[in-house]
Amino acid sequence: MDPNEKWEKPDAKDPVSLAKAVLAIPGDWPRAAPNAITSLAVFHAMLDLSTCSEASTKCIAFADAGGIRALVQILEETAIEIGRKARSIDYSNPEMNKSLQDLMMLADTHTMGCTLISNLGAVAEGCSPEAPEAVLQEELRVSKATATVVRSMMLYPENPSHQEAGLAALHQLQPIDPPEFIKVGAASVIVAAMMSQMVAPWGLYLGARVLARAAAAGAEEEAELKKHGAVPALVVAVRAPPDPDAGKDWGVSDVWAKIQTVARTTIAKLSDTEGFVCGGRPADHPGLFDLNTFLIQDAVVLCDVAAEPALDGSVAFITAAGFEGIGPNQSDGGLYGLTVEYPQEFKGKKLDLPEKNLRLMAPRPM
Repeated sequence: MDPNEKWEKPDAKDPVSLAKAVLAIPGDWPRAAPNAITSLAVFHAMLDLSTCSEASTKCIAFADAGGIRALVQILEETAIEIGRKARSIDYSNPEMNKSLQDLMMLADTHTMGCTLISNLGAVAEGCSPEAPEAVLQEELRVSKATATVVRSMMLYPENPSHQEAGLAALHQLQPIDPPEFIKVGAASVIVAAMMSQMVAPWGLYLGARVLARAAAAGAEEEAELKKHGAVPALVVAVRAPPDPDAGKDWGVSDVWAKIQTVARTTIAKLSDTEGFVCGGRPADHPGLFDLNTFLIQDAVVLCDVAAEPALDGSVAFITAAGFEGIGPNQSDGGLYGLTVEYPQEFKGKKLDLPEKNLRLMAPRPM
């Protein structure tokens, strides 16, 4: 932008005006990127428009005006600037200074940018190639948004909010550009986000959803997920403690149960477990969870133990299972090894049972 040119504040309700503010050019790449303050203002306004009652019309207009390519270019250019700013900070004296303030603003720019990419993808999700919304998918594909989101996640691996924004974006981008998803190693950053000590249950749920979507895409995607350790990451997800606040900001409830369904179904697929069934919470027993394949260390409730009826209702841990701790031990007749934890009179008792005698323990919905 010419420094002598007068800057006019864009109309926050006009997607074309917002696209112009980030120097977008219809059908082309912008010649430069605006400053972070302008970018943040435009991203914030477009986030509002992408969830309003006219979201489809507004987002299409933004894409037609070159807004998506401008958005991606901003994230690419600020990624370079982040590297410069990071090198100028004295980390032995991390007081709030201009460089640190700039770095935090750039981080906000990336988080909001990834969220906007997610929203734009969501508006077009499932549309036909002939639908007007298809322009959103085409612009996200042409701009290589998947690669940009992957690089952005790598910039802030210890920022849970940013990782969650990136995971949500990748969930939308995977079906838009499957080859790019594999090419840029998206699976590796998803697994890294899920294995991070900073991850929250909501982030694990978002990660499990992306892995589930990719696993369902085909054999090449399955191989890619296995190579990057998707199964151990999904096991981490199913072990996540219940968080009553997880998903509240997005209107999603009982995230623990949703994680179990998505993650365990994907574990079964990636481990070639046949006949997996996940029934969810029984209406009459919300403290249990119905499924027919368990993992080592699962806490289960025993039921219908014909040989020892006194054990019905006991709580036990699975201590022996099949290959890599998934499913029953086929060499032992399809049984699970268990150690009773409760009640006290049976504590430490060891036994082997089939899945029909087990119910996964579940925290009650909050």
